[in-house]
Amino acid sequence: MKSKKQFILQSKKIQYGVIGAGHIGNYHAQQIKNIANVKLIGIYDVNFKQAQKIADLYNVEAFNSLSSLLETCDAVSVATPAQTHFKIAILALQNNCHVFIEKPITTNLQEAEAIIQEAETLNKLVQVGHIERFNPAFAYLLTHQNISSSRFIESERLAPFNQRGLDVNVLLDLMIHDIDLILCIKNCGVKNIEAIGINVLSKNIDLANARITFEDNSVANLTASRISDTSVRKLRIFNKQQYFSLNLQNHSVDSYSVKTKNPNKQSQLIFSNQNKSIVHNKTSVPKQNALYEELASFISSIQTGKKIMVDASAGTEAIKLALLIQKKIHESTQT
Repeated sequence: MKSKKQFILQSKKIQYGVIGAGHIGNYHAQQIKNIANVKLIGIYDVNFKQAQKIADLYNVEAFNSLSSLLETCDAVSVATPAQTHFKIAILALQNNCHVFIEKPITTNLQEAEAIIQEAETLNKLVQVGHIERFNPAFAYLLTHQNISSSRFIESERLAPFNQRGLDVNVLLDLMIHDIDLILCIKNCGVKNIEAIGINVLSKNIDLANARITFEDNSVANLTASRISDTSVRKLRIFNKQQYFSLNLQNHSVDSYSVKTKNPNKQSQLIFSNQNKSIVHNKTSVPKQNALYEELASFISSIQTGKKIMVDASAGTEAIKLALLIQKKIHESTQT
């Protein structure tokens, strides 16, 4: 095992490796190359030919063993099938690497909690790839509006069928994104869950809907499908006097507000009744590469010690709720 590294690496380039040479691993390598003060060391994949193919794109080394890559790195991305995340993350932590794990953190709570414990013991950082936290539309709303007291949240995430991701069900593949966003918004416990789901083209759940009631009696309704003919990523948030509609694909935020005065020139009048009006404002948020932003945030945390935005605990809370939804779906099929 290599010698112990400092927790904060401010004075040197971070030596970085990517584990997994598939579609997502390729994007990680691409974006890491764009981040200052980071050096992409190489790629590892169980399929060495695929690792070599991706490594050649970025003029780096393809490693033929995971341990040899880890011994040269300060930090790594784990972009492999979900069932492999635990073993790889633990090995990386034990080799003194900070670890970025693509979502979901793992497929069960015991492994996720073990990663948290190992990272704390070894004083290493773990970030989970809940990329929608870095979506500019969501980031804009989170910083410009008070949405923590929302009464109703609706998410809709539909995607065409793709062989990639079929190692897990649609809850851990797609809905997990919106579970994380909703948990980020709602800082209270869950009181009740109702859910239904069906298998269509795979052995796992391909289409699911969940209704979550929180302890403050607010409600979230989530729909996820990976058998849609169109791609949809929308989040709607309802407060008492305001409603926000986020298009997470085109990075736009539509807001609808109740006003007692005449709307200003920037607002569009939608409805009016007596002394109240509903007005509409549209905000187009500047586009940015969310993967670059989340990896840059991870690197910044390593270099400066700032808090990880989506840490292993947040990733664990997301799969905890996803697994509760999964349990409710299984119960519904047995009645």
